Amino acid sequence: MRCIGYAGEEAFDVILYISRTLTKLNYPVLIIDLSDSNALFMSVHHGMGLNSDSEIINYRNINYTRRIPSEEELAMFDTGVVFMLYGRNVTEDIQLLCSELIIVINTFPHIIDETNTLVHDIGNKDCRIRILIRDIVTLDDVERVKASVTFPFSNEMLNYLYLDYADYECAVNCQYTQLIRFTNISSGMEKYIINNIRTMLPDIKPNQIKKALLAARKGR
Repeated sequence: MRCIGYAGEEAFDVILYISRTLTKLNYPVLIIDLSDSNALFMSVHHGMGLNSDSEIINYRNINYTRRIPSEEELAMFDTGVVFMLYGRNVTEDIQLLCSELIIVINTFPHIIDETNTLVHDIGNKDCRIRILIRDIVTLDDVERVKASVTFPFSNEMLNYLYLDYADYECAVNCQYTQLIRFTNISSGMEKYIINNIRTMLPDIKPNQIKKALLAARKGR
């Protein structure tokens, strides 16, 4: 089982797109949503009587819950991928589940300060830290964030996404329609999804990932 955490700023759209693509590659996916933003919760259709606070629900082959699953439940995803969405609710006992923690940040100085505090409060980590900078306008924004971050990282562990109206519109539509349709995402978002899955599952050929992404984008 591969367990990857997301902490910091909002990344519900990224997690949905990657998860949906993985299902097209026939990988079991579980999303554990421990954030308090409700952004991902609003994007997942809850049928009558379904309660993700107390159970794992299945939506378009993505399994979703807002609680920590039991060991028996996690064992069902031994051959798959588990995403832990923390937001800013990262605690020492739960973060140890993850082999990799992606810190999501944007270019606002107050967000950078809050994120620095968040990461330092986590303490010693067995997980590898990656950084995703969202909503940059120019590469100067990346350099400013790098200069302001106070926790250790390497350039190889840093990714960024440009501010793009197409990505914004797709994220909004995911919540309104709950279809996980992302046909019109930016080329930067598409590249990030493909590279993220290649890093996660290096045995999967790039053309397989591209085909899966194409199928997933249609929201079918």
